[in-house]
Amino acid sequence: MRNFKVLAPVVAAGLTAASFVMSAPAQADSATIKDASSDVQVMTMTNADTEPAVVIDPGNTEEDITRAVIKHGRHRIKVVVHVRDLRARKVPTLEVLVKTNHGMFVALLYRVPITGATLDVMPLDSQNEEPSTCSGSRKSYKPALNIVSFSVPRRCLDNPRWIRARVGLSDVSFLDGATPDDFTLIQVQDVAGPTGKVPMLFTKNSTTPKLFRG
Repeated sequence: MRNFKVLAPVVAAGLTAASFVMSAPAQADSATIKDASSDVQVMTMTNADTEPAVVIDPGNTEEDITRAVIKHGRHRIKVVVHVRDLRARKVPTLEVLVKTNHGMFVALLYRVPITGATLDVMPLDSQNEEPSTCSGSRKSYKPALNIVSFSVPRRCLDNPRWIRARVGLSDVSFLDGATPDDFTLIQVQDVAGPTGKVPMLFTKNSTTPKLFRG
């Protein structure tokens, strides 16, 4: 069995009135996506010529998102994902699709046995789709707290004016068969949202509203 990792409103400053007017510090614009419980989707494919079988596995807890928090701050963009039961020995890949005023990006956080947590960021609508490690990024898996998180400097997404984000956890396993055409592909996935379904791209329930720079 081989495992493949698949594949992160402006809060205006108030005015304090005394004998003069003073601007308060800008805060990060943020949003929380609550996720339906026990809604992890399992897709199994055994032949390239047949439709995959898709079921919901309510017993899966390690990929089951409970909520995701996205913040667009003055200098950084941060994603924090809460999971029902994050396992230390086998952590899923965190995939965040980000739509900005500049275009679409994908951020993938996964763990490599030797190097540990790795974060790749790449544009989806550019001729150059090579992943970038994005210097200055911060990432962590915290099984004790059931949290997966990362943050990146805004420059990693071309310093966007606003962002919308979709958050998902996934894990893929590939089992070789006797011939190249004989295989089993199993993808386990949960996308934050209340519907219990995995949308293809952006839907109202599975993405944040536009988050402007704090």
